[in-house]
Amino acid sequence: ANSPNTNYLITKGIINKVQAQQQPFFVYAHYQDQHTPFLPPTGHLQRFSDEFNMPAKELMKRYLHIHRSGPYNKYRPNMADSEWEVIRAVYDAMLSYTDQWVDHLVDYIQSNLDNTIIVITGDHGELLGEYDFLTHYYRAYEELCNVPLIVLGPTAITDYDGPIQHIDIVRTLLE
Repeated sequence: ANSPNTNYLITKGIINKVQAQQQPFFVYAHYQDQHTPFLPPTGHLQRFSDEFNMPAKELMKRYLHIHRSGPYNKYRPNMADSEWEVIRAVYDAMLSYTDQWVDHLVDYIQSNLDNTIIVITGDHGELLGEYDFLTHYYRAYEELCNVPLIVLGPTAITDYDGPIQHIDIVRTLLE
């Protein structure tokens, strides 16, 4: 299972690696904590558990019960709306935690490394009840294919609102 410490370790590892760089470099980071099972720290979970009028630990207990009650990556047509809401709240808490560490990394790079381009994207979306699925497999639904792409750096990249594929990122950066 994933540990919420993974985000910390990835961020600190990258910062340690780039501190020693004297030459141009490329770093790839893949944050895994927002993959199932979602295990956000209690502080992040509390922000989302308040809407359920329960402590964060109780919300996590409900999530783990739902998570264990059926297979992941499956069609779940019999889940109640309240169960989907619990899953979404825990997922949002996990994203909040991941955002914290990505923000920390971006702040470090922008404060300490000139002339650096940062690309942030997702590898896929997640179905959290849409079409009664709990998955990121099987079909090319919009919710799975439409992921953020953020480019930060000294070189302006023209806004573009058409479709972009991950395969286009390196070519675009090299141009």
